[in-house]
Amino acid sequence: MRNQLVDIEGKEISFMAEFVRYGSIKNCSDEEQQTILLRRVTTIDDNKIVAQHLWIQLTKDSALNSLNLKEGIFIKFNAKVEKYTKGYLGTNDNLRTVHPFETDYHLINIKNISIIKDNQIL
Repeated sequence: MRNQLVDIEGKEISFMAEFVRYGSIKNCSDEEQQTILLRRVTTIDDNKIVAQHLWIQLTKDSALNSLNLKEGIFIKFNAKVEKYTKGYLGTNDNLRTVHPFETDYHLINIKNISIIKDNQIL
């Protein structure tokens, strides 16, 4: 669990993070969902690292889709912190044991995205 996000659950916060790579995950309907991996997710107001890494699911209309991000680029954005339950949802008992249900936190409603270069917002 990302303990630093517990205190800001439900709030919309300004963040900064380093883009690592694109990826994908299968959703509950067994469809591919595009994702991005961010590293050193930091609150802008108090410069506090709230997650060493964080995967964000991309929606079709996400502004992140148009940025053509490259590894090492820093971005600034606003997002809401939301609690969710993660774990294996299928019927395989072995996988349920390996990936049990647990509470975690993620970022949703990503907006006001901009690329940061040399401490300047582009």
